[in-house]
Amino acid sequence: LEKITYPVGVRSFTQVNNEVCAMLYSEVIKQTLTSDNTVVIDAYSGAGLMTAMLAKNALKAIGIEIIKEAVENANKLAVSNGLEDKITNYCGKCEDILPKIIEEEKDKGNRLAIVLDPPRKGCDIKVLTAVKNSGADRIVYVSCLPSSLARDVGILTGELEVVGNEIKRAKNPDRKYQVTLIKPFDMFPQTKHVETLVCLTRK
Repeated sequence: LEKITYPVGVRSFTQVNNEVCAMLYSEVIKQTLTSDNTVVIDAYSGAGLMTAMLAKNALKAIGIEIIKEAVENANKLAVSNGLEDKITNYCGKCEDILPKIIEEEKDKGNRLAIVLDPPRKGCDIKVLTAVKNSGADRIVYVSCLPSSLARDVGILTGELEVVGNEIKRAKNPDRKYQVTLIKPFDMFPQTKHVETLVCLTRK
């Protein structure tokens, strides 16, 4: 796909509609990378295809994925496409790994962009908090479930906040990011489901 060859294991996530996937990933790259001097963190990176596509156009790309087989395939993908010097893949929970990586990259003074492509349930609150406070130039969120997307984007923009175990409209919104693009992709034709890309930029 897009000149990237990639292995996929039986437990590795990958999009099954190649034609629409190519359009979606192309838009992710367009919205994420406004400079080739950017470090991109690809959270919930699956088998590493989008990480590799981002790495080709970025300073470097960092993938985070919990499925060990998927990370192994992502590492093979990096080598087979000559990108091993531009990709680092981590295996583990995003909420455990992402905050540490963000702090490391901030300490290095690197320009940062973050791609979120979580499962249907959306992102862990620790992930959202770390991303909101990351100072990243851009956040690109890809989702197949509008309800979890709306909730998470609400938290990232500061319009919603977590109070105890509840999510409520913020009384004093901490607006660090604003939505600049919402674009749906018909990844699942003949069904009610849709894949949606949302781009947020730092205010």
